[in-house]
Amino acid sequence: MKQLLSFLLAGLIFTATSCSKDDDNGGNSAAVATSLKSGTWHISSYSDNGVNETDNFSSFTFTFGTSGTVTATNSLLTATGSWSTGFDDSKDKLDLDFPAPPLFEELSEDWEIVSQTSTQISLRHISGGSGETDLLVFQKN
Repeated sequence: MKQLLSFLLAGLIFTATSCSKDDDNGGNSAAVATSLKSGTWHISSYSDNGVNETDNFSSFTFTFGTSGTVTATNSLLTATGSWSTGFDDSKDKLDLDFPAPPLFEELSEDWEIVSQTSTQISLRHISGGSGETDLLVFQKN
């Protein structure tokens, strides 16, 4: 009887501590989606393969709609695209798609969620072909 209890206890401990990385990380995308839908955001940092391109987007305000649309506006231009969050390749992701204008096509990627708070979301995209790394940070207004 004592041996059976030890075996059951060991099995219970193993099960409780052997959650996969997928199970542990799958919740960040939902938290990011909730944060993005609240208020407006701006790009506080954008680096395209080590080249700082933040100024290209610093005048824009981003609004993430509940229906999966994202709108970037400044005094001269409005760019409309789509967004979604999810879990892919064992990573929490933010997918952005801006079909136009060409400047915003740079942001059209499946961004890995690196970190997030209620006021800041840090993202990274590593190109599968060249290995180039882009970094993007949204800051809540």
